[in-house]
Amino acid sequence: MREIYIYCCLLPALSTVKMKSLSKNGNVGENVTFTCSNWDGLGKPQKRVKYLCKAPCEDKDVIMKVKPEETKNKDRIKLKNTGGSLVVTFFNLQKSDAKKYYCGMERAVWDLYIEVNLKVTQGPRPKPTPVITKFSPSPAVLSSSTMSSNDTETTTEECTSSPNSSSTIPPVSATHGSGGSLYFIAVVTVMVALLLMAALVLYRIIARKPPKIVSSARDPRDDSVEVQ
Repeated sequence: MREIYIYCCLLPALSTVKMKSLSKNGNVGENVTFTCSNWDGLGKPQKRVKYLCKAPCEDKDVIMKVKPEETKNKDRIKLKNTGGSLVVTFFNLQKSDAKKYYCGMERAVWDLYIEVNLKVTQGPRPKPTPVITKFSPSPAVLSSSTMSSNDTETTTEECTSSPNSSSTIPPVSATHGSGGSLYFIAVVTVMVALLLMAALVLYRIIARKPPKIVSSARDPRDDSVEVQ
């Protein structure tokens, strides 16, 4: 009886020595999944409760337990007990997730474990996304361009509606105070002044020209013929 008792006490130690070990690497911000399966020991793993714990895997270190064919989520960790294996997923990895974990399977005498070493690295930094900015003119620029376009349209309408616009000065509206209308009035005024000056110069040239004198004297030969 004493030898049997000693053998039973040594079984957990032998199981611990044969414990499987997994290593998993991931970058910050990524999702990592690993599967704990092929449990060592006797029994049917399909009917066993499985769990995930942090080292040293005492009762306070257990994160979650799942029954066969059950799925649970806690914080950024998901456990799925498929029966023969335990699927563990870490979402949005953080530096604090890098530590030693154990996949455990409950047994009547002692639990079976698979050691998991999770390493988290910073990884390459993502390239910055180029920002495209759209140009939006200020209200002052919009109002200035609108007034200029309105003045141009009004001037065009006045020119097309009056056939004698070259000889008459269009009335200045009280609302037309922009540079476009003043420029048009100045151009028309200069044109009219040039026309008047040209007409005045032409008139003076014509007035100074001497008149043609038509002679009425007869040929002396005609007088000699009459005397004979």
